[in-house]
Amino acid sequence: MLVDAPFKPQGRIGYQSIKGGYYGVLTHAGPYSTLASAYQELFHSALATRDFMIDSGCVFELLLDSSATSNDDYTWTEIYIPLRKKGRVK
Repeated sequence: MLVDAPFKPQGRIGYQSIKGGYYGVLTHAGPYSTLASAYQELFHSALATRDFMIDSGCVFELLLDSSATSNDDYTWTEIYIPLRKKGRVK
């Protein structure tokens, strides 16, 4: 969820700023029990690219379907890893 400005967290609700830039994204469709293999696939693909390399920063997930009640339920999750162009110095 995007918010216009920081706010005072209440209870289990908070916020985190995520830097702009390039991200490798993989959409995982399946149970949470197979999420780890999706991460492996995304990192493997990112390492194999010619033009980009994995950057420091926050790896995060965007839950597209939050109706799961167990690790075996089918869900849709986008996984994001930060990238930077090869040859660019931070």
